[in-house]
Amino acid sequence: MKQTIANLLIAYGDKLCKEARYSIIFTEDPKANEFVLSDSNAFLFGVILNQWTKSERAWAAPFFLSQRLNGLDPKMVSQLETAYLSEIISAPPSLHRIPTRVAEFLIQTSKTLVDKYSGDASNIWNDRPSSKELAKRLTEMHGIGQKKASMAMNILIKQLKLLITNPENIDVAYDIHIRRVFFRTGLVKEDLPSAIIESARQLSPSFPAALDFPAWSIGRDWCFPSSPDCENCPLTLVCSKRIKVDLEQALLRMRQLERAYWQLFNAVKSEFERLGRKLEQLSRSEMIVGTLHEYCAYHGECCKQKGQRNHPVRYLLRTKEGTQHVPQNKLSIIQRRIQNREEQEKAFELLENYSLLLSEWEDSLTEAKISY
Repeated sequence: MKQTIANLLIAYGDKLCKEARYSIIFTEDPKANEFVLSDSNAFLFGVILNQWTKSERAWAAPFFLSQRLNGLDPKMVSQLETAYLSEIISAPPSLHRIPTRVAEFLIQTSKTLVDKYSGDASNIWNDRPSSKELAKRLTEMHGIGQKKASMAMNILIKQLKLLITNPENIDVAYDIHIRRVFFRTGLVKEDLPSAIIESARQLSPSFPAALDFPAWSIGRDWCFPSSPDCENCPLTLVCSKRIKVDLEQALLRMRQLERAYWQLFNAVKSEFERLGRKLEQLSRSEMIVGTLHEYCAYHGECCKQKGQRNHPVRYLLRTKEGTQHVPQNKLSIIQRRIQNREEQEKAFELLENYSLLLSEWEDSLTEAKISY
């Protein structure tokens, strides 16, 4: 039965690719669609923007962003400030739900394009790379993981007729629509990335991603999160229709994710406060010693001019100016602390890691709430 479902999915995907409205149409806006087709950088930006929003809106965004910026030259985009680009994206009508994150992705990706691909995204795939190499190049771009890389490669091969070697290494994307179809039809017993990818590899070993586009289309057009249109679905005669189980599992997953998110949030908040106090202490000490060094340098120069022999730090600590900055018995402690720069760098690194971890969980929770 699983192979029958897979064969029907592949046949349905071939049919979709032959139909005019699905062959190379990303968005209903003709100008935006033509822009994505004709400009490789716009295509890559569209791939990056395909997150936390509807696909049609994501594919239309590069065209309207180009209008607002007077072009999508990666060199120009790479030099923009994140806050400025975020304002451009969020200006009415907003081009994306989470402008700051995607602005960061676009700026960093533009820098990679300029540094490694001469500012032209087509150089990522125009030398007929292997599927493994192409996946590696795509995931080097900020904001592109396994899901988006698989989606991009599937579009490039099936719809834009890109020639690459080893298509058997292209997996399905772990997309919410694909997950729903795979689980409800019975192709997998559990909604896990490893289970879905392995199932596609077994059912379509020569090209696992052949199941990607048709499953995504059915998930979008018929297999809705709730109240699916089973009657008109192309798989209605062979589908196991595990809808109730899927919804119950989805709600359970979302509750578990939400609990985990808030536990992490509270832990990170506490760690932020602790590290914040530590960094503030370090910065204050550094400022004090910096001030001391300025006074010492000034006094040392004065001593030289007067021909005096006087240790500037000792002199400073005997003066009113010195004692009001730092007590003598604390000077050696402060100097040791400031000299140990690794402590401060480690604190900054911890802050950054916690921030990224919290952001990833927040994205997962947002995506789960949008989907269900």
